[in-house]
Amino acid sequence: MRKYFSKKWMAFMLAVMMVLSSGVTVFAESEAVNEKEAAIIDISELSTLVLPEAPETKPAVMLNGEYVAFSDAAPANINGRVMVPFRAILEAMGAAVEYDTESKEISAVLGEKEISFYAGKSELVITEGEKTDTVEMDVLPFIDGYTKRTYVSSRFVAEAFGYSVAWDHANKTVVIIDFEPIVQEAAEKFSILGLMFDNQNMDMTVPYKTTGDLAMDITIGADAMKALTGKNDAKALEFGIDGKFDGISQGMTAEMEMAVEIDLEDLMNALELAGTADGEILKTVLSNLSMEIKMDEENIYLNMPMLDYFIDSTGGKTASGTPAQETWYKMPLETVFSVYEAMGIDLAAMISEIETAEDFEGFLRLMVHLCESEMTIDTYYTIQVLGAVLNEVMGDSAFTTRTSGSTKIHTMVFDAAAISEIAGVLGEEEAAKELLDAFKEEGVDFGLSLTIRERNDALVDFTMDFYIEADGIGALTVKESGDLYNAKVEVSIAASDWFEILINTTEKITKTSTKPDLTIPEDAVIVDMAEEGMI
Repeated sequence: MRKYFSKKWMAFMLAVMMVLSSGVTVFAESEAVNEKEAAIIDISELSTLVLPEAPETKPAVMLNGEYVAFSDAAPANINGRVMVPFRAILEAMGAAVEYDTESKEISAVLGEKEISFYAGKSELVITEGEKTDTVEMDVLPFIDGYTKRTYVSSRFVAEAFGYSVAWDHANKTVVIIDFEPIVQEAAEKFSILGLMFDNQNMDMTVPYKTTGDLAMDITIGADAMKALTGKNDAKALEFGIDGKFDGISQGMTAEMEMAVEIDLEDLMNALELAGTADGEILKTVLSNLSMEIKMDEENIYLNMPMLDYFIDSTGGKTASGTPAQETWYKMPLETVFSVYEAMGIDLAAMISEIETAEDFEGFLRLMVHLCESEMTIDTYYTIQVLGAVLNEVMGDSAFTTRTSGSTKIHTMVFDAAAISEIAGVLGEEEAAKELLDAFKEEGVDFGLSLTIRERNDALVDFTMDFYIEADGIGALTVKESGDLYNAKVEVSIAASDWFEILINTTEKITKTSTKPDLTIPEDAVIVDMAEEGMI
């Protein structure tokens, strides 16, 4: 997968925060049910969105933003699982349901998938084409003696058809969302932006070499130095941090080396730490910030001298009994996965998604995995709001396109004027005017521009510029440019007279014939962080 998706997602989040800060209210309590099928609606339709009235009987089930109606048999909570009448939930999902009176088999077909199960048995059989899988349900389907209805776990049948499921504890509601149509719709409406995520030409089964560097120039202002040293005559301090990284990755295996150097002399002198015990500690800790990382399919190994200082494990022995020359810290992936699993995050599935993601749809599916465990009864409507806003700000219709030879040049700008335009569509001109007047009064200004060059339906390169500043507070600017294999980023952060940080990074990815070197030196000691209780 390309290495830059987190930076691109930042552009999304900045746009969302800017627009939502306008204070526009689009939700209204109502007994009406939203009948729109599209998740990404036009921004002019936001004012028509309403939240359905919650049923009095709990637990409830919400499917794609609507409460499922159960006419003659209500859902029940059995051993922590919400059980529902099978026909009602499956037909609400659009499945064709059948019940074999002789064999007592219950089956349902939705799209290319078919599921089948029996009351009293834990096996749920999922068939798609020639492939058949069996899932063990932890609560058995059963026939209710009073209603004579067969109940089944809402989670298992929904997940069997590829839906995302979560439990909204506060509202005692099972939340079910079919994200796939949303993903496909977003990929279609954000096709220009999607060019930045299209890595179909990268073969993750072969090795790739990544190289890059980092340069930071840090200025601690006079006011900050006065506060740090307690001296009224303290002057501003400037120092730098330089780093380089070099690595090779192939599928789930990787090796990476990183070296970082800090200009300590001026910092030590300014803080009057030179020659002191505290200064020697600081010098020891910061004098070697190198790092080596190796990852095979089972473990992550980390060699970091600075970590040795805090953990003090360098006096160990190697397997052969000789004194260790360096320490490698082992983090079993199984343990790491279990830590995230306890938080409701399937990290293994996410990594698999990263490895197989080839385009914008794959990236969006990764975002789904990140948020699906946190779904609530508001999630589907939040998606509609964000989808409408982002479509207005960064969808295909937000770009202007010109042609230069065989190259299409797409440009998008988001600034105060864009907020006014969006507010006008929503009928909130007065609220937008008040917000922009407040920005002007406080000296706040911001802007985001993105230019994407396309040739033969593929990304040539891109440039992104973002800035936000406020008088008397500070400013942030981000400039990024590159393509699928190269990136250059310049970041400036300033806080009035207190500090200024300039960051410059470059990154380059190239195909290589060299595979990752996963061997650990024979003279090293390995500390298992799981066994030591460190993770």
